[in-house]
Amino acid sequence: MDEVSIPRPLHLGVRKVTGPVTIDADPEKLLWKPVPWSSDFMDILGARGPKPRHRTRVKIAWTDTDLLFLAELDEPHLWATLTEHDSVIFNDNDFEIFIDPDGDFQRYLELEINALNTTWDLLLARPYWAEGPAINGYEIKGMRSAVRLEGTLNDPSDNDQRWWVEVALPWAALAEVSNQKLPPVEGSSLRLNFSRVQWHLDVVDGQYAKRPKTPEDNWVWSPQHAVDMHRPWHWGIATFHGEAPDWAEIEAGQKLGELFLAQKKHHQDHGEYSAELAADMEIKVCRTWFVARYLRWEIDQNCEFRCAK
Repeated sequence: MDEVSIPRPLHLGVRKVTGPVTIDADPEKLLWKPVPWSSDFMDILGARGPKPRHRTRVKIAWTDTDLLFLAELDEPHLWATLTEHDSVIFNDNDFEIFIDPDGDFQRYLELEINALNTTWDLLLARPYWAEGPAINGYEIKGMRSAVRLEGTLNDPSDNDQRWWVEVALPWAALAEVSNQKLPPVEGSSLRLNFSRVQWHLDVVDGQYAKRPKTPEDNWVWSPQHAVDMHRPWHWGIATFHGEAPDWAEIEAGQKLGELFLAQKKHHQDHGEYSAELAADMEIKVCRTWFVARYLRWEIDQNCEFRCAK
């Protein structure tokens, strides 16, 4: 496996807020005033990709009952078409949340929202690279979302400003897919990332239409270094009690995640896993499985990241 220097994922400390929370996508609510913005989103490839055409940023807060998100998406052409829940929302311009509550690269949630507040929530048992099924029928119990538009939807005759998304994810729902205690206790963190899918639009007969043969843009908070959101080892880190992330664990997860991809490719090409892909790791292999260990952590053929026994 070639050694490639990959930057650390981004980190954001999450502020606790109090009081009842109305989800209405109003950015002027008092609860959001003291909460810091994330850095602006960048291309999914990171520094290698082009600068996004429009600004996107997010705030994260938490209460004793919910994890809260507020996203601002600058947008001169507000457009959305999908109205049925659990449609493939990224066929429209959208905002997406990915969250792995216990950071083991298993059983993580994906939520996609368009400017009509149409949602698609699903559970990934494992990343697609690990043959993980996407459970489309999964519902995030108690999830609330709202969208607010500054402009006119689906009207090419004017210029719009932006749209806002606000989401509440109950801790009780996140606890269903987590092996760690939630709400988070001191010293705990969550792995999460955000994505914005943005299509190039033309005006045809007075209506917006996707530009033919033109791929979408993918803008993210923490870069993925590939056009693939399902590499959770590159997702960002949220901490809740003022502590710093465990960077040794985060960097081990990145190295082992990339080793996992190299093993899957080697198995596809040669019909077996390899014990020789990384000189700085202990790798045990059989024809149908492998376990790779780096420092105190390990990963296997199912992409399960864990502290080594």
